[in-house]
Amino acid sequence: MLKAANQNVKLCFEHALQAEERATQTRNPLDRQFWLDSEARWLALAASYEYQARLSDFIKEVRGFIKSPFCAACELPMRPKRVVHSGNGLFEFQYECANCETKETVSEIAERCNGS
Repeated sequence: MLKAANQNVKLCFEHALQAEERATQTRNPLDRQFWLDSEARWLALAASYEYQARLSDFIKEVRGFIKSPFCAACELPMRPKRVVHSGNGLFEFQYECANCETKETVSEIAERCNGS
């Protein structure tokens, strides 16, 4: 079964195709421009849905790296502020407490797949 975002993208592409077909069938230049503009809007909406799905997948992946630490001062969950990847497999997650603004950095080494 397709995800909702994929179904929305498919629907947008179908509408864009219909608009393109109508643009090629009309003889009136104003109508043709209307349908070409409509096609462009449907394609932009499809791109927006695709971007939203990729962004959502990325956020889910980042959230799975490491769990948020608790503040040592007030014992509340800290919120992520920044993620830094050094290129050698080391990630630094920088957190800050919303309550007392205590900062903490957590480092993690990403597991590498060697294809075997």
